[in-house]
Amino acid sequence: MKAIRSEIVDELKRDVSFPAERFMTLFKQPDIAERGDLALPCFPFAKELKRKPDEIARDWAARFAGKPLFAKVEAEGPFLNFTFSGPELARRIVPATLAAGEAYGNGAEGRGKTVVLDFSSPNIAKPIAFHHIRSTVIGNAIANLHEARGWKAVRINYLGDWGTQFGKLIVAYKRWGDEQELRRKEIRHLLDVYVRFHKEVETQPELEDEARQWFVRMEQGDEEALALWRLFYDISLKEFGRIYDRLKIRFDHFDGESLYRDRLDEVIRLVDEKVGTTVSEGAVIVDLTDAKLPPCLLRKSDGATLYATRDIAAAIDRYERFHFDRLLYVVAHQQSLHFSQFFKVLERMGYPWAKSLEHIAFGMLGLKDRTMSTRKGEVIFLDEVLDKSVALALDAVREKNAELADKEGVAAMVGVGAIVFGDLVNRRTNDVTFEWERILSFQGETGVYVQYGYARSRSMHRKAGALDRSLFDPALLDRAEERDVLKLIGEFPDRLEYACEACDPSVVARHLVELCRAFNRVYTIEGYRFLAEDAALRATRLMLAEATTIVLKRGLSLLGLEAPEEM
Repeated sequence: MKAIRSEIVDELKRDVSFPAERFMTLFKQPDIAERGDLALPCFPFAKELKRKPDEIARDWAARFAGKPLFAKVEAEGPFLNFTFSGPELARRIVPATLAAGEAYGNGAEGRGKTVVLDFSSPNIAKPIAFHHIRSTVIGNAIANLHEARGWKAVRINYLGDWGTQFGKLIVAYKRWGDEQELRRKEIRHLLDVYVRFHKEVETQPELEDEARQWFVRMEQGDEEALALWRLFYDISLKEFGRIYDRLKIRFDHFDGESLYRDRLDEVIRLVDEKVGTTVSEGAVIVDLTDAKLPPCLLRKSDGATLYATRDIAAAIDRYERFHFDRLLYVVAHQQSLHFSQFFKVLERMGYPWAKSLEHIAFGMLGLKDRTMSTRKGEVIFLDEVLDKSVALALDAVREKNAELADKEGVAAMVGVGAIVFGDLVNRRTNDVTFEWERILSFQGETGVYVQYGYARSRSMHRKAGALDRSLFDPALLDRAEERDVLKLIGEFPDRLEYACEACDPSVVARHLVELCRAFNRVYTIEGYRFLAEDAALRATRLMLAEATTIVLKRGLSLLGLEAPEEM
């Protein structure tokens, strides 16, 4: 907890010339729980104080004797180990958490700053595939975390709505499309004809040339080409909106690549003027050899532009519109080279804000069990996965609580939440293997486990009835298990701050799992009752439980999950 570390630093900094910021970074979590809650290594101070680290630790330990915040402070070799007092933590943390309510954990370090997030970004004319879940939920959680820490977050869905693939789709639709099928199947029909194009091109390679010609017509403003493109776009946006509604995810702007189609000549002129371009085999490129990068391709020999050209135009436009302090691209790590290239071009164009661009890379999503797909080799769609997860959650809810009033509503929260949490609990940069048996488990690192922990506590509060908070007595929270819960509640704001800076929602997800585990250990204390007979003991324990539920609900919300009152 930052506040406690600050108190320790304030006590010790008069002895040494260490800046407080550096001092704060020295604290560590002891390797063994019996050694306390916080450890300060004294090696860094030995040279300045001209003393052995173990001597410094012993002298400093004596400084904290009798301070109510600590149950004990001990020197162990060169380490100064702090064990917090449970009642003092309770006095500081519980009332503050209850007073803050759903705002608990909010910070102000982002006040006056703007972060723009580019995430999800599916291709139009295709249903959102399951693998898009990663960018979508990671980006949404990162946006929520920034808002919690005071930032203004601008959410942009940068649709893949421009490029040679749309020339292919136009060819496919004109040859094999059917208006009745389009009305009936909508976006699925567009996918069907697109897949057929790729099968037919194996025996009719001239289709590729026809597709390129149609895309060039799109770029030249051909009315027929653009009319078909707009039809595909409108159908796609309707379908995307349905999926995002299920996930409870919103966007401020749907800015497709097409937004910049009229600006690309000017962008290439600007790059040529500020950086310099060369022509290689008819293509316009920026040579990045001195940066140890391959050339950045701006225009192909047939006149068509590429992703880099459009991304450069988009970055310039976004700064002009939003004057961002951070621009985050939540995109899989395979695109790292692309981002390195166009970031470098923008930097060389002389834009100071180019240093604020960050590629928030994430690992790949793999599937342990492909039986969720109805036809071998078919793309697995996100809505199919959500449907199956909700159906399985409904079965589990019926089994565990047959009397639950809104089984379908709870199953939707749990089923969708299982998919979201099952992704976010993994470190962002790690590859993820999707497993049904794991994500829907009521045990382990799952959204279901955290949601159930929240619902269980809420059920206890409903049974308890009105709570007299004036009876709160922190001295009654003196058990080690209660202290563990208090520490995790107190650390929650620090975890949010770190997760925001690192753009890693797994920090929050894992913290919620830890808190649930710690709270469940309190339940298992022999003879322990939250609904105790003694009024003060009852109120105090229930207030600890209420503070826990505040953190669980807040954390779930930031990750994009709902917290059911009953399960």
